[in-house]
Amino acid sequence: MYNTKFVAGFLLIILGLIWGSSFILMKIGLHALAPIQIASLRVGIAGFSLLPFIIPYVNRVEKKDRIWIFLTGLVGNGIPSFLFAYAQTSVSSSTTGALNSLTPIFALLTGLAIFRMSLDKYKMLGVMIGFIGSFVLLTWKANGELQFSPMALWIVLATFMYGLNVNILKLKLSKYPPLMIASLPLGTLFLPAVLIFFSFPLPNLNSQEVLQSVFAIGLLGIIGTAFALILFNRLIQISSAVFASSVTYLIPFVALFIGWLDGEQVGWIQLAAVLVIVIGILIIRKGNKQENR
Repeated sequence: MYNTKFVAGFLLIILGLIWGSSFILMKIGLHALAPIQIASLRVGIAGFSLLPFIIPYVNRVEKKDRIWIFLTGLVGNGIPSFLFAYAQTSVSSSTTGALNSLTPIFALLTGLAIFRMSLDKYKMLGVMIGFIGSFVLLTWKANGELQFSPMALWIVLATFMYGLNVNILKLKLSKYPPLMIASLPLGTLFLPAVLIFFSFPLPNLNSQEVLQSVFAIGLLGIIGTAFALILFNRLIQISSAVFASSVTYLIPFVALFIGWLDGEQVGWIQLAAVLVIVIGILIIRKGNKQENR
């Protein structure tokens, strides 16, 4: 026997560290690889590493759910991988990680708009506060100067897709085992990712810089995508979806800290903006608790 609460807390911290460090790995990848190469290599490696788990589950998906499996792969990993890689050509890894904290807010908004979830005063207030924090991140530099970053909007779009994916998983695919839902969507993207990667000129593997970039994206695919998804679904199994989603609170702070270690400028404005977003998420959580009583 083991202490479930301790294991759940440990997994939460590990996931926060893994996903919080994924943005710096993309930054390293961009030293020698194009954004489209980074995204396709990441998804391809993640899909390949999960093949042993994919094969036993292929025939267990009901026909009506196959479209949802495909969609969760597309909006949960496929398209966001390309958007993040493209955006980080001009947006720092720390800011990227901070904006990622918008995911729960978009989970609520897509739930309201597409899946007809209910709205109360707590949720409305939480969304408004969360967007104030994101507006600050989009328009203020770490040194306090005003500067709008259009490329950061790709990150916002990616977090919107993450939010949509949360609802697809919860409302359409929750009847399937967690490992199955972690592996099959990536499996549907494996072949397209490989075809995209090899449709561009291959990098020179004799270059030290290229090798470092490929190694960073390899880590991102195996650890930051495939392994992290398995841990996340295991965390949901032994705790709850609400507890597991609190990893969202850890990711931006890990990303900001690692970005600072890498020499990126991190100011009090960014920290304050992330705190504002977290407050907005907590208020939304309060609305969910009131609704479930």
